[in-house]
Amino acid sequence: ISAEERPPTEERPPAEERISHIEGAYGHLATKADVADVRAAVSAARADARTAIAESETRVAQFIAESQTRVAQRIAELRAEISESGNRVAQRIAESETRVAQHIAELRAEIAKSHTNTRWLMVICGFIIIAITLLDRLLG
Repeated sequence: ISAEERPPTEERPPAEERISHIEGAYGHLATKADVADVRAAVSAARADARTAIAESETRVAQFIAESQTRVAQRIAELRAEISESGNRVAQRIAESETRVAQHIAELRAEIAKSHTNTRWLMVICGFIIIAITLLDRLLG
């Protein structure tokens, strides 16, 4: 405590006490140096942390970009596969329609042939009926 801060009634401390205060002040100064070292270490740690964060952000950004590229490639592959599958389905549908049309044409030909055969049978049956009728009249 300085002389001005001391109340006027107090006496000056003995020399040993003052020396003790001075030694304490030196100890306090040493503590300030330690604090300065700690502050420097903290600053270095913060700088290291900022560097690590920046590196991590860079790696994350690269990972995201690579993932987006892989996803875009896979989407393109899937679109190509879907397109190819669609083309195969369209081709199979066209082939099926062609076969169905062929079967329909064959069935129509069979029906027309059956119709023609039925007409001839009707004509033949008519001749048979006429022949039987004539024979019945001649013989009867």
